[in-house]
Amino acid sequence: MSQVICRDISKSYAHVGVLNRVNLEVHEGEFLVMLGPSGCGKSTLLRIIAGLERQDGGSIRIGGRPVDDMHPRERDVAMVFQNYALYPLMSVYENLAFSLKIRKLPAANIDRRVREVAGILGLEQHFNHRPAQLSGGQRQRVAMGRAMVRNPRVFLFDEPLSNLDARLRSKVRGEIKSLHLALSTTTIYVTHDQIEALTMGDRIMVMKNGGIEQIGTPDEVYLSPANRYVATFIGSPEINILAGVVDGDGCVIDGRKFPLPAGAPTAGKALYGVRPHDLMLAAGAGEESMPVAATVEFTEPTGGAVIVHAALGEQKIVLQISHDDGRALAPGDTFRFTVNPRKIHLFDPHTERRITAE
Repeated sequence: MSQVICRDISKSYAHVGVLNRVNLEVHEGEFLVMLGPSGCGKSTLLRIIAGLERQDGGSIRIGGRPVDDMHPRERDVAMVFQNYALYPLMSVYENLAFSLKIRKLPAANIDRRVREVAGILGLEQHFNHRPAQLSGGQRQRVAMGRAMVRNPRVFLFDEPLSNLDARLRSKVRGEIKSLHLALSTTTIYVTHDQIEALTMGDRIMVMKNGGIEQIGTPDEVYLSPANRYVATFIGSPEINILAGVVDGDGCVIDGRKFPLPAGAPTAGKALYGVRPHDLMLAAGAGEESMPVAATVEFTEPTGGAVIVHAALGEQKIVLQISHDDGRALAPGDTFRFTVNPRKIHLFDPHTERRITAE
């Protein structure tokens, strides 16, 4: 069993709170992503699970065992760091074998395990190379291999792809996910990158200011965000959040009437959320579709799509539309668009909590 259970974990530095009574249960074999901006406490929580930091309050169990008083090497977890943390004067083979050597395993067992892991990661041809002779992606694979040779209960990843360029990040991201599917080892992965979170995680834990805002599958946090913070942190381009007033069958925003989702309140102020790709040009649309007029400020071609930045009176809105539709729009043009009524999110303007769903 390799569950990780955190109960009421708190941590402060010089009286500044970093974690505030965090409760978390990571299921056996799960790939959980901790997502949040710098300073939200995600790496601190990971280091506490690893035993590299000591919590001020609360308890941790790994594989059913309380580990609060255990040394990091006794917790049976393996951590992969952002900066690789390889031994520069050791070869790839020596880096992979080091943790097994200090455990005084037989040389034949060490060699077998190192070659087994190197075969999975495609590192055999680099056995005699030192880290300085490797690319960033190769170094990260060595760091992953050094964790894998130990066959731990839990893998811990602390923003492992931050130092890689975009293309290599995508490649290594796929390798990590493939490894997890093959090994089924419980994995906790820290990142500030929402794309990594959405593409890799079985569940995503969104953090803010030392607390958990929402835990759910990628679909749950994307399609049903618990609050405005989660909605704006997940998704690119960022969701539109507009201040409006619900009036009967619509939400009035800068004098324009927007449709409402089923089950919406019939009156009161609201924050109206809709993602850019859920807005469509309304050429030829009748009034029954409730089209909205806006004025183009500028456009951003992105290849297959165009991101349109437009003005709605005092407020701004962003649409993501097809290249063919978007290339016809220029700054200053007035156009009309419609909203997919099944993809609208309403939030309370005071608490910023979700107040209606599809």
